[in-house]
Amino acid sequence: MRLKRTVWHVEPTMLAEQLLTFENVLTMKKDAVSADNHGDVIRLELGADSYYIKRFFEATGVRSWLWRSRLRMEYQNQRRFAAWGLNAARVVGYGEEYIFSRTLRGVLVTEGVPDSASLEDIAQNMPDQLRDKEWLNSVMQQVADMTSLLHKHQFCHNDLFWRNLLIQSYQTERPKLYLIDCPSGSFWWGPSLRKRMVKDIAGLDRLARRFLSYSQRLRFIKKYLNKERLDTADKRFIREILDYPDKRMRRKQRQRRIGI
Repeated sequence: MRLKRTVWHVEPTMLAEQLLTFENVLTMKKDAVSADNHGDVIRLELGADSYYIKRFFEATGVRSWLWRSRLRMEYQNQRRFAAWGLNAARVVGYGEEYIFSRTLRGVLVTEGVPDSASLEDIAQNMPDQLRDKEWLNSVMQQVADMTSLLHKHQFCHNDLFWRNLLIQSYQTERPKLYLIDCPSGSFWWGPSLRKRMVKDIAGLDRLARRFLSYSQRLRFIKKYLNKERLDTADKRFIREILDYPDKRMRRKQRQRRIGI
């Protein structure tokens, strides 16, 4: 009886010729775009097309025992975003090695978005783009609409930072938003949904505090809420967003004191 099993699927024919087997992808030697103790991301160029291969050499966490590894969640979430009509990095390859319900290793292949950069890179390296009012208004509206749609589905990204917002045609008057990298996103209900919504907006506001004025940040909230005038409940929501970084810091300090 085989205890280990492997699921492996690649869509484009040209890509399938390069990525013959699950094991072949895991042992492929290429410079990493990013890496940590458990895996890396490499880039594969095929003609005019590029692909990003995220490899997990060692799955970690409780979820990896429950059919909910970070890799599988990212795979499902990227497909979910596309089904909801959002621009998301297209998944073209997916594979996992597992034993019973425990994920051991995994691979996720996404199609690169040409002529794109993360909103964080744009803010830090091309600040003039943020000074273009029409450009900024277009991007803010797209981010607000995207976030609002996620939350209306009771789904929270849980890692909603500018580095995970990819802007295509970022040097033109028609920038296009893509959502990437969402292994921690999930559905929430009741008070937990409210807390996660606050966390998502606070994540977006973390860099907005540095690069945008208070009035611009407030304008974004109005776009997200689809309101011209804010009521008492909306203002309470904004206070929760502004207070989130301090509350998070105090929570981490308490955790350190008790050794968590």
